Amino acid sequence: RLQVSDKGKDLPWLSPSHPENRALEIRSIEELVRKYPVDGIHLDYIRYPGPTACYSAATRKAFEGAIGSSVRQWPKDVLPGGALMQRYRRWRAELITEHVGNIRRAVKAIRPEVQVSAAVFGKYPDCVSGVGQDWGVWLARGYVDFVCPMDYTENPVQFQNWLSAQTLLPNAAGHIVAGIGVTASESQLGPDRVVEQIIAAQSAGTAGFILFDLDTTLEREILPIIRLGTENSR
Repeated sequence: RLQVSDKGKDLPWLSPSHPENRALEIRSIEELVRKYPVDGIHLDYIRYPGPTACYSAATRKAFEGAIGSSVRQWPKDVLPGGALMQRYRRWRAELITEHVGNIRRAVKAIRPEVQVSAAVFGKYPDCVSGVGQDWGVWLARGYVDFVCPMDYTENPVQFQNWLSAQTLLPNAAGHIVAGIGVTASESQLGPDRVVEQIIAAQSAGTAGFILFDLDTTLEREILPIIRLGTENSR
């Protein structure tokens, strides 16, 4: 039930191609929604770890079932340079998309007011092939109430470029909450830079912003200051 790398190594990730793993996640979410007064279900790591996964026996079985034929050389035929690589990566992304849709249906069947959201890679559509995360389709189909693109960068131009592309996606209006990397591994921002990115997110017409992550730096050095800057921008 674990994912397997292209080198045959077990990875500490459950494989989405295994039906029991998908069912377990949905049952867990249903339990949360039934038993606890949650406002939302936020999906993180709803993707593959990278382009080198998953190549497990369960994944091979599922993929062969989807295409209706056997893969002669596994995983060689679905790796870069293989005849089935593009087809495999599309299928991988479609599998995640279908799972997100099933999660939404399960949540809304119990409590329609509960929001379903997801943390997603900001560089779209590159993440479709890279990690199997086709979140533009999730938005277009209404599978999520909003997404939080992880737009973690110290470069203000890059941040604005990502936002511009994201907000132009079908059904993106009102459903993009910009992720700002205050203390992320990719970016460390002071209060002035955080305010700058908040203003950029507001100007781009996003539904809001989210700051990553809540540590002592954000709590003590950033939050007490940024309100002044964002209030003055309105």
